Amino acid sequence: MSARPKVVVITGASSGFDPGRDGSEVVSAVYDRIRAEFLHHIGIDELLTPRASL
Repeated sequence: MSARPKVVVITGASSGFDPGRDGSEVVSAVYDRIRAEFLHHIGIDELLTPRASL
């Protein structure tokens, strides 16, 4: 029995595992939606729109 790398054993991923596709895009999208809903709920959703600071 050959020793396999620990990451493969823990995640069950194949040797072609790409750490750049770890699901963080989905987490970021959910966080952005929740933050927007919260700011709208408390009445400061104008912070979501960029403005010139003159």
